[in-house]
Amino acid sequence: MWSKDQASGLDVRRSEVEILAIVNQCEQLVAPMLQSRRMKIDIQVDRELMWSIDSNIYSTILRNLVANASKYAPKESKIRVQAYVKGNELITSVMDTGAGIPEEIVQGVIDESLSAQLTAKGMGLHLVYHLVSEHGGTVYFNQKDDNWTGVIFQL
Repeated sequence: MWSKDQASGLDVRRSEVEILAIVNQCEQLVAPMLQSRRMKIDIQVDRELMWSIDSNIYSTILRNLVANASKYAPKESKIRVQAYVKGNELITSVMDTGAGIPEEIVQGVIDESLSAQLTAKGMGLHLVYHLVSEHGGTVYFNQKDDNWTGVIFQL
């Protein structure tokens, strides 16, 4: 599958990066879509948060998740992006007030035998899943927090 081929064997180039700068850059890239749907993004990231990651991979993961949230969450709603450190991991969540990701898409993303059945819906999530894996992390889909549903990934 294309997304797995894109992510497999990537040369992960870690360096200390300012997480808030990457999140802000992502917000700027998806701003036209957010504006067209009258959506807001709530960024909850400490200004001082630095982490050793591949900034291109992290940016691609965030961009895919925020773009998905902006496409599928209700118009005039909010998207919440959080990043924080827990133990020795960087935890990042992208949440919205939508219904969540359909279970058949989640299964197609996770299960290689079902991934060929993914349509355009799910391809970005498949890329996210493999990029996080290549970075040594874990992805959790359809996580719930009060009225929010979304994706949490650990690096």
